[in-house]
Amino acid sequence: MAPVPTVSRIFADRYRREATRLEKLHASHLAPGTATWGDAMTAIEARLEKLPGPIKKTACVRNTATYLRTHQDNSMHFMLGLYTRKRSSAMSFGTINFGTHPLAGVSEDGVSVMRHTMLCRRDGGGGSKVNQSMAYISRHAVQRLHERGRELTIETATKMFTAIGMLGFMLSFDTRHIDGGMCLRLNEDMLAVGVVRFAVGTGCDIDQSCTFFEVRTFLPLDELDSRPTQRRQGEAAMEALCEWVAGDRTSESSKPLLERIPILAWREHDFIQQTAVKVTRESAHG
Repeated sequence: MAPVPTVSRIFADRYRREATRLEKLHASHLAPGTATWGDAMTAIEARLEKLPGPIKKTACVRNTATYLRTHQDNSMHFMLGLYTRKRSSAMSFGTINFGTHPLAGVSEDGVSVMRHTMLCRRDGGGGSKVNQSMAYISRHAVQRLHERGRELTIETATKMFTAIGMLGFMLSFDTRHIDGGMCLRLNEDMLAVGVVRFAVGTGCDIDQSCTFFEVRTFLPLDELDSRPTQRRQGEAAMEALCEWVAGDRTSESSKPLLERIPILAWREHDFIQQTAVKVTRESAHG
């Protein structure tokens, strides 16, 4: 394998710095004194618990959603869904930042696409879930994307990572692809190549268990004549994703779309599987 060009290593570092800058900027606006999306959402949840009644709590969720939607352009967050009434509301959004691998024991970093949700019920109850993995793109993959892409910018890379994250969210509604290969055609030139994994939360974090799309590399489409199954899967995945995003984005609407994506085998034992801490869903409850 050819070494990564220095300019591509520099691009990955630039992306990390910009993601960190934007995370601090928006976190501090949502919850003064915080610097990460997770801390900001935790602070908002604490604020919700102190508010009396569902009307004021719903207003808090709505105000948070309004800020996020207003500041989506040229940023690294995106809305997944929003439901709001006078006395109830639900919101879900994704964020892009640099972080460690979602699986314990894997010592590498990369782009993490996370999901955050807030819920307020008519009876005043509710809660939130923070930092649930939807996708992970290794640093090496980011470097290869820059090397193989055409005049790649931070803005273009962010759009690609957003699509990868949304496919990861969509895949959480279907278990058939877990531990299987997954490809996504991003444009006329590039294919994201990786695997669908399941991360098991442990102890008090068992609710953080999630399915995520891990991208290990990016390949130019003109080099895939010998890999027609990956190319077909990538095209089917993009078609399904586009239909789902244009629709109601529910689990019910995702299932017939996901059935169109061919199931692709992944390597039986890869580096990540060998180094990750082994936790079963049953032992995680112990």
